[in-house]
Amino acid sequence: MELKRIRGATMREALYRVKKELGPDAVILHTRTAQTSGFLGLGRHTYVEILASKDVGFVGGASASVPRSGVPASSAADSKPEPAAIRPDVPAQDVDKALARYNSDLLVLKDDIMWIRSTLSDLSKRQRYFSGSGVPEEMMELYMYLLEQEVAEELAMELVQSIHEEIRQRSGIKPQEVRQLLHARIAALLEGCEPVKLVDGYNMKIALVGPTGVGKTTTIAKLAAEFSLVRKKKVSVITIDTYRIAAVDQIRTYMDIIDIPLEVVTSPREMKEAVARQRNSDVILIDTAGRSQKNAQQITELKSFLRAAEPDEVHLVLSTTANYKTTMDTIERFNDVTVDKLLFTKLDEAVNFGIILNVAARVGKRLSYVTTGQVVPDDIEPARSSRLADMVTGGFSV
Repeated sequence: MELKRIRGATMREALYRVKKELGPDAVILHTRTAQTSGFLGLGRHTYVEILASKDVGFVGGASASVPRSGVPASSAADSKPEPAAIRPDVPAQDVDKALARYNSDLLVLKDDIMWIRSTLSDLSKRQRYFSGSGVPEEMMELYMYLLEQEVAEELAMELVQSIHEEIRQRSGIKPQEVRQLLHARIAALLEGCEPVKLVDGYNMKIALVGPTGVGKTTTIAKLAAEFSLVRKKKVSVITIDTYRIAAVDQIRTYMDIIDIPLEVVTSPREMKEAVARQRNSDVILIDTAGRSQKNAQQITELKSFLRAAEPDEVHLVLSTTANYKTTMDTIERFNDVTVDKLLFTKLDEAVNFGIILNVAARVGKRLSYVTTGQVVPDDIEPARSSRLADMVTGGFSV
């Protein structure tokens, strides 16, 4: 049985095409009226579609075949097309197969339309950036890549223009060298990364501060293990994180495993006393409770604890998964506690790494460490400009 779908602007036109393509004895299995989606929703129009067969074995009544006049009797009295009756002697499985194939084709068409819309949207975006930003056409791919990495537009423009100028001065370069130039410029922006430097015989006090949920306590545990187990230093930990449920239990478990003394303090006076008791340690790590950067009272309370501790370095812990606006707001609010360095966590969860580049270029503070997972003590490493540049440029190809 050969089935065919035939369309026409009207029922008369559709029947004419059925008669022309399948012959006057064609069997009509199904008719319907529908409306095209148009191009991006524009230019819609109504059409009539007929599912028909030219298998003469199914011809047995006028209601199922194309009338000789080309117009069914019902259409003459009623301009609104009605579905033709499906003949009882047509195998149901043939109709089901035809309808299944029809539905499958509709899904393919829908996917094609979505692809067209996505492509046009991308082209429109590129055209907008191209026409309004002054990006040279040959540098558009690089510019778009940096934006996809969530590098700030202004910084992306500076990088692209710098690379384009060097290409122009050198009268062209090989395509693969573009990535090398990008890598070099990003590494230069991230230059000056500085992890903790311990001095023999000096009691180094390091405090970690930051908003809730960025991983300060786990990072403290990683640093404690690094200094104690790898660098063989005498380490102690002080925590004021008594707000979160089981927060003290969490860090106590870590410290018990590493065999590092832990002190829990609830006031600036207790903080000062705890620091004095641990003055023989090479390193004192201070774990603070997560503070909302929008809560001025909490920031003021944190400042009072830090004044009592008098840390040598205060590291602001930031999550790589946070958006740029939130991160910059966090940095601005925590500046009240005199932040010395930045520490980025959750690199393993980040979709891209443009946030690190944005912050480093705008804030002017050195990066100390990055964390790449939850495993203590392995998933932490000193921030290195070349390594971070690798992360930002890793997906770019020419």
